[in-house]
Amino acid sequence: MPIVSPQDFVVNEFDYLVVGGGTAGLVVAARLSEDPSVRVGVLEAGEYVPDEPNINVPGYFGRTIGNPAYDWGFLTVPQKDANGRLIYHPRGKVLGGSSALNFMTLGRGSEAEYDAFETLGNPGWNFKEFQRYFSKSETAHALPEETAKQYGAEVVAPAGTDGPIARSYPRWFSDLHVPLFGAYKALGIDINVDPNGGNNIGITTTSSAITPGKSTRSYSVTGYWEPYAGRENLVLVTGARATKVTLSKQGDLALATGVEFVHGPEGEETEYTAKARREVVLSSGTFQSPQLLELSGIGRRHVLESVGIPVQVELDGVGENLQDHVYVPTTYEVTPDHETLDALHEPEIQAREWEKFETNGEGMYAATHSAFSFLPLDAFAESAEAQKVRASLDEEATCYSSKGEKKLHGLLKDWMAPGVNAQAQAEIIHYPGFFPSPVTRPTPGHRYQSFLAALMHPASRGTSHIISSDALSKPAIDPRYMSAPADVELLAAAVRFIVRLSKAGPMGSCVIGETMGAQTSEDVKEYVKNKFEPVYHPIGTCSMLPREDDGVVDPELKVYGTANLRIVDASVIPIHLSCHIQSTIYAIAEKASDIIKATAV
Repeated sequence: MPIVSPQDFVVNEFDYLVVGGGTAGLVVAARLSEDPSVRVGVLEAGEYVPDEPNINVPGYFGRTIGNPAYDWGFLTVPQKDANGRLIYHPRGKVLGGSSALNFMTLGRGSEAEYDAFETLGNPGWNFKEFQRYFSKSETAHALPEETAKQYGAEVVAPAGTDGPIARSYPRWFSDLHVPLFGAYKALGIDINVDPNGGNNIGITTTSSAITPGKSTRSYSVTGYWEPYAGRENLVLVTGARATKVTLSKQGDLALATGVEFVHGPEGEETEYTAKARREVVLSSGTFQSPQLLELSGIGRRHVLESVGIPVQVELDGVGENLQDHVYVPTTYEVTPDHETLDALHEPEIQAREWEKFETNGEGMYAATHSAFSFLPLDAFAESAEAQKVRASLDEEATCYSSKGEKKLHGLLKDWMAPGVNAQAQAEIIHYPGFFPSPVTRPTPGHRYQSFLAALMHPASRGTSHIISSDALSKPAIDPRYMSAPADVELLAAAVRFIVRLSKAGPMGSCVIGETMGAQTSEDVKEYVKNKFEPVYHPIGTCSMLPREDDGVVDPELKVYGTANLRIVDASVIPIHLSCHIQSTIYAIAEKASDIIKATAV
């Protein structure tokens, strides 16, 4: 069915209401509407923009960030352990959600990380199950055999063959790609051609959500909305901002009966209520799903009472356990004979590359950065550095009082320990060019490469809570970045590792010198605090954990204390993963859809 007006939307009585037409929400809507007897309604605050080059062209990644037409533009509260900085957080305010804004990376965590979901009290959530849904959500596209072998970019089974999201490898590689692999080899770190098979450690050529041939973004809109938009039982309203889940009582449980939302120009919004016969599914993301719960009276008593909202379900985990990946950028100038993305600033080369893209879907505009490594602590930290990180983590154990927090911290310690159970703690993202920086500018005509050192398992934990009963106000987001000293020590060690990497093996002859990083900083830990930025992977604020461990949803993603309210998005992930989380969100949503269907039988 075409996108409808709010007036036409609310005359329906839906079986299911999905709040948020983003990465997860469109998956759930598409799968539930496979049954023609079921009526599904989707509320999306943003608009449908199928022809926006800044979304569709891979080489334009990042251009939508900060654009209020597509980005909610969240800002954290001042981060006291990061010298008072306010940190910007983009989230997708457009059909497709953050799958329309992200940098298109598709990756998976390790077997141990997905098995931890089950260990933490969620039967049926494990690596084997995730693998099934990874395959269901994707179609993997192979490069020509010779190219695949040259760049370590082979499709290894199991891989999806007919899923909605395209997973492909770049149509353009920088000539620094192969020397980089050689540098890792010189440091004793192997190429991993199967990072999706349960062990992601090593240097790898990562795949991206790009449709080969035309080389455009593959995301929840192209995969899960457009092919099914003609279904009469799938109804979408855009420009609709949910303000509250309407609740009644069913015995001791809260029963979700619908969703209140507003529509119209700012300051002239009209209020509406949509009804749901069976279930309401929140897929509003890590900041806005807990916000909607709290606006509806579900959450911590003191948070709700402080803004005058009556408590419907007291649930202490709502808005807690916020975790996020962060990265620290470093940049190196390379010799001028290398082809890097900096060349796109030169009109003649830019015109040539754009013609390649428009004509054949090839060249620089057809690709994003593609070389990523995932490293356990002892692979990148010197012995004394690793000892400091582990000692800091031990000391932080005293900061946790609840049983749930202690369980999560125990997993971090296990994954940080040396030996066969060690998990990747740092990701080093290679960007073949000068990575955009607000304070440093490249010299025109010069060539660069950047390395982003990212933290995979933050010990720092934060919160996201409402501070007003006004549904249109933004929540107070406090990730408490760098509040755990182990995070600072680990990132400092990763930044120092990049210095060694830049000089190793064949990379040494490519590099002229450091433009920004550990060598040009007096205090590396202060450099970390002043330079880090989010990777934009916030999770955890509606964690899937037992209720006694401050969980918000059960293993069927149902909110504790409710009969029919579920959450399906990144907020349910209880502990962070060593990967870019887009593939994981698709898999969670695919599994959630099957859970909901089975419940309805």
